[in-house]
Amino acid sequence: SGADVGAIKKAISMIKEGRCVGIFPQGHRYPGVDPRTTSVKNGAGLISSKAGCDVVPVYIWRKNNTFAIFKTTYVIIGDKIDRSVLEAQGDNAAATAYVFDKICALGEEASKELGAKK
Repeated sequence: SGADVGAIKKAISMIKEGRCVGIFPQGHRYPGVDPRTTSVKNGAGLISSKAGCDVVPVYIWRKNNTFAIFKTTYVIIGDKIDRSVLEAQGDNAAATAYVFDKICALGEEASKELGAKK
């Protein structure tokens, strides 16, 4: 319902310590929903900007975007997005939208390949 400033500060601190941080650009998961239909928050762009770090887009793929125990899960890791590319987007909202677009593209490609598998 609002920005968790403490969580953002903690994420920035962890990145500056050399640790890896995972963020759902929408703020949380939306099981069973096409990610492109969800809205994104500005946190990923903000954290990248303040921490001065690159971003690696990752898509968690499951058939029909549903999550249930014992179902096969694929984790698709995209190419690193250099922070200079994110800074060139203009602001944190645009940077987050850029990252989210890359994440969704990974999922769409995976759906073409994995969705056909039985």
